[in-house]
Amino acid sequence: MLVASAFAGMTPQEFREYVVNFADTVDAVGFEGMTYGESFYKPMLEVIDDLRANDFDVWMVSACEREVVRALVERYDIPFDHCIATDVPYVASAKDEDTASDDYNMGQDEVMLLGAPLDEVECGKSGKPAAIAREIGKRPVLAFGNSSGDFSMLNYAEGNPDHPGMGFFVVCDDTVREYGSDEKAADFYETVEKEGWTGISMANDWKTIYGEGVTKTELPGAAEEAAEEEAEAVEEAVAAEEAEAVEETEAVEETADAQEAAEAAETADAAETGEADETAEAAGTEEAADEEILEIDEEELVNAIVGLINAIGENFRDAA
Repeated sequence: MLVASAFAGMTPQEFREYVVNFADTVDAVGFEGMTYGESFYKPMLEVIDDLRANDFDVWMVSACEREVVRALVERYDIPFDHCIATDVPYVASAKDEDTASDDYNMGQDEVMLLGAPLDEVECGKSGKPAAIAREIGKRPVLAFGNSSGDFSMLNYAEGNPDHPGMGFFVVCDDTVREYGSDEKAADFYETVEKEGWTGISMANDWKTIYGEGVTKTELPGAAEEAAEEEAEAVEEAVAAEEAEAVEETEAVEETADAQEAAEAAETADAAETGEADETAEAAGTEEAADEEILEIDEEELVNAIVGLINAIGENFRDAA
């Protein structure tokens, strides 16, 4: 929701005074030695001074509310009419909500009040060059940005058909003095190269960011977030160890099962071999017994025949 939505009914002057008071008395979160009103990039303020010294017309373009931007940059001598930003409707102080603007004439004793916020951000991304075209009627020669919301404005400057334009993109790759992100910085540098803009590294190109006496501290909840990340890392490590232990146990069980199956197979083979040996031994014993029986029977038969012959011979001798 737009900031000014909570301040509908205030005059623009009252709202700007509120913004300035807040910016000058509240410390910027995550830093020491700097208020919100002082949290402008010092190198970019130097750029503004250099441009002015060389007769450039400097404009501020933002997706924030116009009155917020006016309040914050007035200290740097940026005129109100050189602030392009998202508009909040203005209404005559005595006009009721049900009366259309075309049906109401404002009196001399009335003032303008801030109205309800617009439904969408009208000065973000492609809305920025649209707002520039509407309010200036010219394409910029130089444009500076530091977020994806500035891509369209940089391309609008680069594509200037009347003058060689340049787009400059400030990459927040400083993780020591600022809350930069290596991952986001890498994505931004890729976009800078793709679009042909001029990249500016906060880490490598700037000697200072906010000036002397300003130090980075810690964002609220950073310690809790770090503790949560550490706890998650520990949980993942424990889960990985448990999974590895399960795999090792399964591997040991599979090895044991394989060894048991191999031993069972060896036992079965040995049993079969033993049975075969016993069967062969039994067959040999029976065969030997048969031969012995056969040998005994033949000898007895011979003896019986000899005895019979002798008996017959004796009978013949007796008969004679």
